[in-house]
Amino acid sequence: MDKPDDWRRTTLGAVLSEKPRNGYSPRCPMQPNDRWILSLGAVTEQGFNSDAVKPAPPGDERVSDFRLSAGDLLISRSNTRGRVGFAGVYAGNPRWCAYPDLLVRLVVDREQALPSYVESVLLSPAGRSYFESSARGTSESMVKINRSIIEGFEFVMPPLPEQRKIAAILSSVDEAIEKTQVVIDRAQAVKKGLMQELLTKGLPGRHKTFKQTEIGQIPESWEVGCLGDLSASCEYGLNAKLSSDSGGIPVLRMGNLQGGRVVLRRLKYLDWSAFDRDDLLLRTNDILFNRTNSIDLVGKVGLFVGDGRKVSFASYLLRLRVNDRAMAEWLAQLLHSSPVRRDLRALATQGVSQANINRTKLLGYRIPIPPIEEQKGIAARLSGLDETIDQERNCCAALQRLKSALMSVLLTGELRVRPDPEPA
Repeated sequence: MDKPDDWRRTTLGAVLSEKPRNGYSPRCPMQPNDRWILSLGAVTEQGFNSDAVKPAPPGDERVSDFRLSAGDLLISRSNTRGRVGFAGVYAGNPRWCAYPDLLVRLVVDREQALPSYVESVLLSPAGRSYFESSARGTSESMVKINRSIIEGFEFVMPPLPEQRKIAAILSSVDEAIEKTQVVIDRAQAVKKGLMQELLTKGLPGRHKTFKQTEIGQIPESWEVGCLGDLSASCEYGLNAKLSSDSGGIPVLRMGNLQGGRVVLRRLKYLDWSAFDRDDLLLRTNDILFNRTNSIDLVGKVGLFVGDGRKVSFASYLLRLRVNDRAMAEWLAQLLHSSPVRRDLRALATQGVSQANINRTKLLGYRIPIPPIEEQKGIAARLSGLDETIDQERNCCAALQRLKSALMSVLLTGELRVRPDPEPA
């Protein structure tokens, strides 16, 4: 669309008062001291993350040349695909802080533009599209953009008062997103602590006596058994080439296991003509277990609840179907807990780049087994927290969609805003 008459078309390089500069590359080990350096995670899709810092090398004075000032704009020049071009404004920090080599510092000419407005433009759908399409790399995972690409980014810019108003509106949405994320983080911390209590000591007030077992202390009425004791079946998934053609059957992969549940997003498909394994269709309350991946990701689990579609799963996942001694939701919560994830990673056989837990090892893993009625009570307590977390995540996603929609109309002039009165 055409820009408003009082807006001007420009490039990022044209609104900088200095040439873009790559950051600092350490030549000696980092140790605790009174100077800090940002990590690559300091710039995100939401802007600047002030917590992403680490100690700077105490004996290398070159780092002084890369000290940041409040209002400096940073952009990532190298990252995994989908993250290159993330940007954020450094607001200042009581600690001495420099920036690393994978970030580029941009000093905005304040007589032309506000750093916060330029940050919003860089993070807008148009900015993300530009840097994604311009990124180059020798591998599909790591890509780069150079300084000429950064300087060549084109956008339209209103007068300063309108920039200030637009930046304030988008900042208010960012604040709402941050507050929602704080609620999510707190709920997750509460759940983590509650899981440890419920999954090892049972429902509050129910148990007076405990016994020592080979897996630790558990309530007197609980049993110790193998995962296989609770399993009606445990099957490997499909080994087939998948595509993005949504006309086939969805085949779940590791990325579909999130937070102990199966999410039906970013699906891959197998043509129906190549699918001949009805026994590998998922049912409600099946548990998927990631048996092969990097050591950090092996052992991920997800409880499948479904949405009415026929769905299968990939060969590097195991499908665990419980018998009448177990409630699937309780078992999925147990397998998703941090202590069990840690134990299962220790059981994995490690190769050059991947670790593996086979079916025999998984089914032989020893666990505490409460009576079925208590399993239901434990699952209900934890599911209640999961519902709260899911609601807040949905709220956060809605706010992010709102921000994206506002960016599309505010940063192009399609929707005009009235600037606040200038101070007298």
